[in-house]
Amino acid sequence: RTGDGETQSVIAIPLLSSRGAIGLIYADTRRRTRVFDQADLDFVTLAAALTTPLVEAALHEPLGKADGVGGDALSWVHEVRAKLDPQQLPQWPGLGVAAYSRPGTDSAGDVYDVMKMPNGLAAFLVGHVTAAPVRIVQVVAQLRGAFRVAGLHADPPHVQLKAMNWLLFDEDDPCRVDMAVVLVNPKSGAAEVASAGKIGALVIDAKGAPRKVVSTQTPAVGTTKNHEYAGSGVRLQEGETLALFTRGWTAVCNEAGTALGESKFVETLCDGFGQSAGAAISEIISDLTAFLKNGRVPDDITLLLVHRPSG
Repeated sequence: RTGDGETQSVIAIPLLSSRGAIGLIYADTRRRTRVFDQADLDFVTLAAALTTPLVEAALHEPLGKADGVGGDALSWVHEVRAKLDPQQLPQWPGLGVAAYSRPGTDSAGDVYDVMKMPNGLAAFLVGHVTAAPVRIVQVVAQLRGAFRVAGLHADPPHVQLKAMNWLLFDEDDPCRVDMAVVLVNPKSGAAEVASAGKIGALVIDAKGAPRKVVSTQTPAVGTTKNHEYAGSGVRLQEGETLALFTRGWTAVCNEAGTALGESKFVETLCDGFGQSAGAAISEIISDLTAFLKNGRVPDDITLLLVHRPSG
């Protein structure tokens, strides 16, 4: 509260980079209106955290440079995205989480996030943005910010997709986001799922058999104005693993130039059934050495595993 004659309440959050303070986010309310609360402070703090890497990157690489097509723009997108990706994944009693992500040599656009919601649920987002380089960076930051705020409000996945679509749809500056949002109850394994576009999402049961949990026929976020997304319920039984992945995996090639393909990738995923999420990720990387170490990764690849152990 300010107590002055014009403003009722003020929030000011510095943008703190590795080089020190590089900016400030300021918000105020007029006299005799609402007073900011803790939720407002959390939101602006989150906005500052998401904005800082973009401002810092812009100071190093002028935005006009990223508008072009080439290695400089791709490196810039990868650098910003690396700063936005989760550095540590939260864990839950009875629910293990692990992720693997690698930048593409020809294109970029993957985004993922994991959030421990105030009500105890686990929230997951995996997606791929297709747009011009600067637009990709903007959309990735907007997606993560919207996902975090929606988590604070406990919005279901289909509501989140509708809000993100409203936020991102722009005929003059188009983008396409293939994505999935999943909420999981760590105690019961009950989950809510909503997807848009072509995104990989399946459950691997305790015997290694996969079952798909999303449809690839739903319009991608940002492509259809005011689309009403639908959610569905699934249950992660003991011993089962939820796998969320971007489509870049299907284009990964070995040294001979042979693409991995979806069926081979899903087969490799299923070979790791019954293991912890971290152990399964390690085994997948080892099994795909011919592709990931000796081959080529043209597009970003992201894999997020959520395992519910037995017993």
